[in-house]
Amino acid sequence: MALKRWSGELLEECKRTTLEIAAEAQPSSEKPATVQASEAEQGLQLLPLDTLGRLGSLARDVFQLVDVPEFVHETDRSSSSASTRPHVDHADLLERLDAEISRTYQTFYDFVYQDLPYCWRQLYTDLSILKFNCLVSSWHPGRDDETTGNGASKDNTLVAQLVKTLDKALVLAGGAGLKRGRQTIERMLHLLEETCCDDAPRFSPEEAHDTRPTKRARRSSNGESRLSQWDAERSFPARRIFTPEIKNLIAHRENMTMDDFQRYMDEGSKTPDGPLPLVIWGLIDDWPAMTTRPWKKPGYLLSRTFGGRRLVPVEVGRTYVDEGWTQELITFRELLDRFDQEGDGSESNHTAEEGKERSSSLSSSPVTYLAQHELFTQLPSLRNDILTPDLCHSNPPPHPVSPSLSRPAPPVPLMNAWLGPAGTITPLHTDGYHNLLAQVVGAKYVRLYSPLDTEALCPCSDGEDDGTGIDMSNTSTFDVGVIEGWDNLPRGQDPRDPIELEEFRSLRCWECVLEEGDVLYIPVGWWHYVRSLSVSFSVSFWWSGEDGTGDDEEGP
Repeated sequence: MALKRWSGELLEECKRTTLEIAAEAQPSSEKPATVQASEAEQGLQLLPLDTLGRLGSLARDVFQLVDVPEFVHETDRSSSSASTRPHVDHADLLERLDAEISRTYQTFYDFVYQDLPYCWRQLYTDLSILKFNCLVSSWHPGRDDETTGNGASKDNTLVAQLVKTLDKALVLAGGAGLKRGRQTIERMLHLLEETCCDDAPRFSPEEAHDTRPTKRARRSSNGESRLSQWDAERSFPARRIFTPEIKNLIAHRENMTMDDFQRYMDEGSKTPDGPLPLVIWGLIDDWPAMTTRPWKKPGYLLSRTFGGRRLVPVEVGRTYVDEGWTQELITFRELLDRFDQEGDGSESNHTAEEGKERSSSLSSSPVTYLAQHELFTQLPSLRNDILTPDLCHSNPPPHPVSPSLSRPAPPVPLMNAWLGPAGTITPLHTDGYHNLLAQVVGAKYVRLYSPLDTEALCPCSDGEDDGTGIDMSNTSTFDVGVIEGWDNLPRGQDPRDPIELEEFRSLRCWECVLEEGDVLYIPVGWWHYVRSLSVSFSVSFWWSGEDGTGDDEEGP
């Protein structure tokens, strides 16, 4: 990849944002107009004065670099221009910016994230924008695209740095800022992508936020699909580790209307278990992600993620309750590269024993999983490929055992992405929302237990008794994969008591294998264990009814 000249729009955006940050970093002697002003409205003014002072100094120095016609490189500036401006060293300024970004992020650890003051998140975002602007100013047109010590193109390395800088602000700080923030970052990334000489199709922020996805492929004058290019692209392998034996199959319904679904939940709420889990067919068949913008094609996903350069948070390890489990920030391309891509893409027909051996061997090495991530907030270019099902606008019943465990209804359904290779596991747990789990790519095995059996499922500690302060009470201590023989006993864990295992095996359970295009309704409070059988991409939609009364907290 070779960079062209920076666009005028990108340069102006760099100047505008730098100047705004410098102005807002000036301590204000005026009190907020109203005592009701929110933290977001007061913004940077809630920061300590010494922090504001450092931010202002950094912004003014960055402005010395960006307030130059076309960001002409220092060696190309006229002597008269250079003599009128104080000298600012790029490398030194980047070191100072990195130090301040690191100092700000360390402050995050002083708070539970949901209690982190907005001003610190905005500070991290604004510092990241300043670093982006400083990096942009370090490149000049006409420079030979040399290689770094490891053979990588310097232009490629710079673009990767630019994308990483802004994505960290989105992932770690939520792109905070009313005046700049997320929308400014999206615009900068779009303008940056326009500058890069990639062959992959690119999409404007307006296209990304368009909520009217195309249900059919647009046709060209010769009658071919406009997106037929993806038909020839390689798909993710469809082979499976194995398919577990299903003993208690979940019922299914086809083409369910919102009225049908409401009646189903209303009738189910009259029983002790509440409405039962249900597999719904035909609900997402028209999604572009299933048709014209196929998520099963790695090439398409890379085209929507700046050639795979976008940064995403992932889990590394078998499950989040295992020793050694950790989290990383990696590029989308690296995430796909970690998937097992061997084979011819055909399904395997392993016997149960062969499947258990293969699954067990996979679990011995760390598995990378993009799990419960608000991917569509970070990457709105993918949001237009899916539709929120109308069923999420129904009014479901509260938790059948403890209504207080139902979380308040969010303004809009909460969407999370789940993308990983075969063998990813979400341990047996429960949520405070009703959930529609849509299977877009691959297959997943799901097992569910009734909220009536919560005590028998032996929830983990709430963090108070063991002194950890980490509430894991929505996760069971039973490891379904180990009990079924699909996984080895994790290091540091003791075998379960035989009597406990016998009681666990006697509990009622509901099971299914979610295939591409299936949607599983998981009622609030129902315990569920999820295991991918192949490369898998799923989307979950969480929502609550009007009677939701619990605390608005997120769980695993």
